[in-house]
Amino acid sequence: MITTVFFILCTIFVALLASKKPGHAIPIVAFFFPFENYYTIGTITVTSNELLILGVCSGIAVRFIRGNASRTMLWRTVVPILPYVIVLCISASVCSSRWLALKDIARWLSFLAVYLAAALSFRTYVEGQRLARWLVAAAVPAALFGIFQAALGPASAAFELEPHSRTDSLFCLTTGWRVRAHSFFNQANSFACYLAILLPVCLFVAGRTRTKHTKVLSALLLLIVALAIMLTLSRASWLLAAASVVVIWLLSRKKREAAHASKPARLALATLLAAALLLAMFAAISKPDIDFLVSRHSALQRLKLFQTGLQMARQKPLLGFGPGNYHAAAAAFKVGPQVQRIKRAHLHNLYLQVAVESGVLGLTAFLFFVVHTLRTLARGLRACHSGRCRTLAASILVSASVFFAYNLIDIFRYHGVHLVAAAVMGCGIGLTGNRRAKPRP
Repeated sequence: MITTVFFILCTIFVALLASKKPGHAIPIVAFFFPFENYYTIGTITVTSNELLILGVCSGIAVRFIRGNASRTMLWRTVVPILPYVIVLCISASVCSSRWLALKDIARWLSFLAVYLAAALSFRTYVEGQRLARWLVAAAVPAALFGIFQAALGPASAAFELEPHSRTDSLFCLTTGWRVRAHSFFNQANSFACYLAILLPVCLFVAGRTRTKHTKVLSALLLLIVALAIMLTLSRASWLLAAASVVVIWLLSRKKREAAHASKPARLALATLLAAALLLAMFAAISKPDIDFLVSRHSALQRLKLFQTGLQMARQKPLLGFGPGNYHAAAAAFKVGPQVQRIKRAHLHNLYLQVAVESGVLGLTAFLFFVVHTLRTLARGLRACHSGRCRTLAASILVSASVFFAYNLIDIFRYHGVHLVAAAVMGCGIGLTGNRRAKPRP
């Protein structure tokens, strides 16, 4: 009861702050996204993230009523999102379970609400830097808790490595540790994706330090985040984190002209996309006796799920089975005995699941949103003329690319991971659209 009242008061405070200074409210809200909790208000069960998002959206709505927000920026941000929302609603109207569809649409709307709120709120480099610092402040305790879990033994039996997968990674084989770090997320892969998304942001914050003491502190924070990524034992996060460091270095290099940043931007997207595609297809080229960076058991599970998703997509190609209805529809499809346990979770590929649940129309609209977001962020990078602005734009572009690439082999619409990604991408869209992403003199 006390925590419920506390978060209701926090929602009211966030709404008041967002109505006056949304650039201050959203970083605070984004800080709490990884620490999601459930609360009961009467007969309704809500999450802390839903309450905070409601507060932010209410505050920004008040700004629009008062005429303090840009309606032009709102229109530019809504247009890429609107087609997918329309297809979701049409698909939900013809699906078998509309209750599941409404729950899934609500999850998507929370992502789009954070994306839209951030795009309308961030206008200056200083506001983007503030968001980065709040996100790092949330990532460090989450990383420390994950390291604590892995160091002291099984904190959750669900993530204790099974004997047959004991050699899944060289790291586990050499240390003998039997717990994958999952922190507050209760899921190691979600935790790994969260850290991989925020690693470019951490690199940006570390690069903005000037004194000797702050540089040492930044190096320590980066070491903590990197160690936590290692302890998740997620091969995808390892590869994407390594690619992020290289790409951030390429994109942040000073050029004689800002237009020269377009080539590294294309290289960034191509590198991250290639890494994700290789991860999605590594089972086809792996050998049974190779376990380092290749888990044949996990790869075969994903491949069978991909095959099932393709079968389902072919059965209803136009509008799909409806948002959130994959769980009910998958029971009629056989995917093999070794994947029965996880068959009803998801397809381990966000784009394939979008095609299954909302058809070709939904997938096309969603890919339009993805491409528009990445192109806008790349345009913002090319428009930067100062080193600090370029580093911030590069970190946002790489974070967005990591999120979209990681969803090729998994689905991250839970545990607040998608909301963090939405805040980062929305910040980049806002800075690009307002064309004021310049550091203070």
